[in-house]
Amino acid sequence: MNEREQVTVREYIEALLGNCKEHCRDKFVDVYNTMGILVENQGDSIKTAKVEMDRRLEGMNEFREQLEKQTSTFVDRKEMKLMETRNDERLSKLERSAEKWITNEVVSAKYDKRIEELAAKKANLDGKMVAVIAFICAVVSVLIVIGAEILRHSQ
Repeated sequence: MNEREQVTVREYIEALLGNCKEHCRDKFVDVYNTMGILVENQGDSIKTAKVEMDRRLEGMNEFREQLEKQTSTFVDRKEMKLMETRNDERLSKLERSAEKWITNEVVSAKYDKRIEELAAKKANLDGKMVAVIAFICAVVSVLIVIGAEILRHSQ
């Protein structure tokens, strides 16, 4: 071995450290670049997630507004019960009125029928009365004729 081929321990360690330093720098650059790509991708993912979250929150706000509009038209139980009671009372009044009307219609129909019957009987009686008067007139006429004949024969 000659002097040129001989390496001191220091030179050997420095060479190893230099190689190690270079290797670590390359690895660090690789890790740094990879982390930069990951951070960029994560930023894109965060932007996409934010847009999606905003869209969902907007949908939830619209849903909440719609629910508020709907609930503003709802009737609470007490008010509904009061309306039901009022409607029941009105229905009862209408039913009683309808029953009276139906009863009045039935009674009215009975009275109408009775009036027709009485009108028919009156017409019948009127006819009988005319017949009786005619008969009485005929009898009186016959009696007058007979009386006149008796008077004429007696003179």
